[in-house]
Amino acid sequence: MNFLITNNNNKLNWEYALGAEHYSWKRVSQKFEDCFDRNRIKWKYLDNPHHINDRNIKDYGIKKNDVCLSFRPFDQIRICKSTINIAHLAWEFPTIKDPITSEITSDFKGNPNNKFIPEVLKSFDQIWAGSKATETLLSKNLEIPVHYLPAPIYIDSEKGNVAKNYIDNINFQQLSKKIRYKLNFKCYPVRFAAHKFEGLFDSSTIKSTNFYKLINETKNKSGKIFGAVFNPHDARKNIEHMVRGFSMASSELKNSILILKLSTKGSEGEWNSIPGENKAPHKFIYNELFYRIIETHAVSFKNIYFISDFIPDEDMAIFYKCFDYYLCTSRCEGQNLPLKEAMMCGVVPISVDNTSMADYINEENSFIINSYEEKVDFTNHNNASFWGLDWSNSDIYQIADTLINAAYADKKDLQGKSNAAKNIIKEYHSDKMIMNKIKTILNF
Repeated sequence: MNFLITNNNNKLNWEYALGAEHYSWKRVSQKFEDCFDRNRIKWKYLDNPHHINDRNIKDYGIKKNDVCLSFRPFDQIRICKSTINIAHLAWEFPTIKDPITSEITSDFKGNPNNKFIPEVLKSFDQIWAGSKATETLLSKNLEIPVHYLPAPIYIDSEKGNVAKNYIDNINFQQLSKKIRYKLNFKCYPVRFAAHKFEGLFDSSTIKSTNFYKLINETKNKSGKIFGAVFNPHDARKNIEHMVRGFSMASSELKNSILILKLSTKGSEGEWNSIPGENKAPHKFIYNELFYRIIETHAVSFKNIYFISDFIPDEDMAIFYKCFDYYLCTSRCEGQNLPLKEAMMCGVVPISVDNTSMADYINEENSFIINSYEEKVDFTNHNNASFWGLDWSNSDIYQIADTLINAAYADKKDLQGKSNAAKNIIKEYHSDKMIMNKIKTILNF
């Protein structure tokens, strides 16, 4: 049995594709591809699965017991005839919005116009759901098997432990040159002046600071390091409330900093037109941040920095280990891979527990930010790419209070949450557990 993987773009340059449309689907696909490689499972890309039929299947080197695994949005998934067809889906809303009719329903059968999605899904042999909420929604509307099978999380946390030991004990000078190099990112301040975003039109005036030096200075002043990794183009990430909540709590968070690692994509022309050694899209990023946080333009943010540098997967453990806490204020998520990676590294989450986060965020392993449901419409979320569905939101005062509570928590409590965070990901989301579940489901 071999796996055939189909997604939006087979040859993906991660350095330039981060933050692009449907990025998350490619990212989930990569997680499964890497998992198959580590477990020596054969797989290959299949560009156009719908071109395969009984007559030409041998021409493609495909066997009838091969598995075609699709990583695409609902309206773009296609089957490969004569194979076992599985769609991996992660939907973060309690209802389904039809991409053709724009009709909204929580029950496929209840709407005569909403036939496109169920008819396509019924052609698959199985659905692998990225969250339990997705599993529940699809199971009650489809007669085919739906399995809860999130993306496998693999990160070399032991590789980051060496760096963390020196970071926690402020022995930065003893870090190897190799690890120092891996922490040599440029951090740019997120700054606002009254009615003006500093550097919006001239990013060359914004001075960067070195990430390695920044965490060194913060640790020397007994400050805490909060971190987050997300796509700045995505309104679901709730960037505006994240930075406002941190800013509100900053007077109590002495010498602490918030690091925003942004998955970004400008056009290559935008990247290359910007001066600087790494040609990072600073102007592009500043404009995007301004667009997301424009309602708070008269607030002064301090100790908040963003990083737009590309960080390879093999170095993410070292990066995550620099954080004391991982901050998540998402309105909804299909899976939230960065949060789970940080937890695998033992970073304590300060997080909401809505949608997919409810699968692994709890009081034992996290400081929970309460959230409430609200409808997405133009009046309250004019920067969203869709309206009419429900998602969750968090009050900035609740975010600030939770940040302060976490910062002053007992060390024993923090260590307990760190261990619990690591254990829940290992137990239910690790490479080994997901691979075992795949073998059980497919009986091989």
